[in-house]
Amino acid sequence: DSAAAFYLPSLCSIGLRSGIIIFIYMQFFSSFPKELEEAAWIDGAGPIKTFLKIAIPSSGVVITTVIVFSLIWHWNDYYLAVMYLSDKFPLAVRIYDIDNLITAVNIWGGGSAVAIKSAACFMFIAPMLVIYLFMQRKFVQSIDRVGITG
Repeated sequence: DSAAAFYLPSLCSIGLRSGIIIFIYMQFFSSFPKELEEAAWIDGAGPIKTFLKIAIPSSGVVITTVIVFSLIWHWNDYYLAVMYLSDKFPLAVRIYDIDNLITAVNIWGGGSAVAIKSAACFMFIAPMLVIYLFMQRKFVQSIDRVGITG
């Protein structure tokens, strides 16, 4: 009954959405120039050194894409949070159950509390909006370079 069962798989990109993450990495590394690997091999670098010194520093855009997708997917996750946790639920579960909380606290005589629901929803999306605003340029570049098309 630990929160690690919920948060650890998200840090390791394990779970229901790992297929799309693998696809994003495959798309990026399949378009990675072979000339860079050949140049590293001629300079005497082995496969591990080539990966650590050339591939990883060049893959900042794909890592940004995966981080943003994983963060937002995990932030919005309701089903896994309810399944893995019995208390200390994340904000997505708390927002879903806000009607019960308003009724239990008896705010406004138990009537409709649209203002509280709206404020709670805004507080829920505000951190992701701020993160996206700071990472917008890198995220748009990374989507363009990774080759995700719709």
